[in-house]
Amino acid sequence: MTRALSIAVLAVLLLASTVYYLRAGRAAQPVAKRAETTIPLVTVSNAKLEREADQVTLAGTVQAESQAAVGVKVPARIIGILVREGDR
Repeated sequence: MTRALSIAVLAVLLLASTVYYLRAGRAAQPVAKRAETTIPLVTVSNAKLEREADQVTLAGTVQAESQAAVGVKVPARIIGILVREGDR
């Protein structure tokens, strides 16, 4: 029964693809009424020399390429951090 069902499905697919192919072939053939060629509208203008912006403002998120965890081997209390973000 499974084999018969598979053959039936393949036959339906083959028939459907043949019908589609034949209809697409007829639509692609030129028709005498469609002999007129349509020309797309195009706007032409002269090129101008303009100055680029010196500065561009963008919004986003910056992430570090690598990160390091700071810790100690013995229990202790951190009194202060003497560097700021961006310091080298």
